[in-house]
Amino acid sequence: MLRVASLTLVAVLAILAGWSSIAAADPKPGDDLAICRDRQADAQARAQACDNLLNADRVAGKDKAIALSVRGNTLINKRDYVHAIETLSMAVDLDPDNVVTLNLRGLAYERTGQDDHAMADYDLALQKRPTYGVPYNNRGVIQLRRGALQSALDDFNLSIKYAPRFLLGYTNRARVRTLMKDFDGAIADFAEAEKIEPAAQQITARKPSATNSAASARVSAPQSGKTASRPNSASCASRQARRSARKMSPKITASTPAAFSRDRVSRSAAS
Repeated sequence: MLRVASLTLVAVLAILAGWSSIAAADPKPGDDLAICRDRQADAQARAQACDNLLNADRVAGKDKAIALSVRGNTLINKRDYVHAIETLSMAVDLDPDNVVTLNLRGLAYERTGQDDHAMADYDLALQKRPTYGVPYNNRGVIQLRRGALQSALDDFNLSIKYAPRFLLGYTNRARVRTLMKDFDGAIADFAEAEKIEPAAQQITARKPSATNSAASARVSAPQSGKTASRPNSASCASRQARRSARKMSPKITASTPAAFSRDRVSRSAAS
């Protein structure tokens, strides 16, 4: 009798254990919302959770704005900029103070050639949060594209100040410094970038140019003694900036200085 009771108890425990494992495997109703809100969540899992909420119409208010912002970031990464702008605009309507969404929409505008709209979004994001480093970088890219080297340099300086682990702040400032013939400064920026991501494409593709230019400047300086005072050096640098900036990839991801970083990470950064 005792043995039968023991066997029965074992069977019950096994059933309970089975139920427990099933419950653990199935997400709870609130899991999608928690994942969608979590900036540190796996990007794919977060995008799926936000889509689940939007598709089921189970989210409203600022939480819906976050879900739309994440979806907009996904659309940017898919290069579907038109739908990204539509989606992010809905998010802005729901939460006008979400600076990450404003930065994302600015990036989408920029990638469709609407620089004025992009600048307006970057400016608004910085007006709402002056210590948000990524929009400074993104605004600096437009300044660089327009040949406004000093304005670009100022923005990259602020990007680095407020987001010191943001790779693109350093690599973009290095580009400006190279164009302004501050080769030592450019090399120092690439060195800082290497501490963040040593094998980043922005470093491997652009550092040799700064290094070679610095070496050439040191060799030619004793001969002419006037390499820094060429009459048209500023205008030449400005024209070169506009040409080279057209080749720049505007790409965020990070919503935090550590995350958005890299072009892969994107100049975006979803919230």
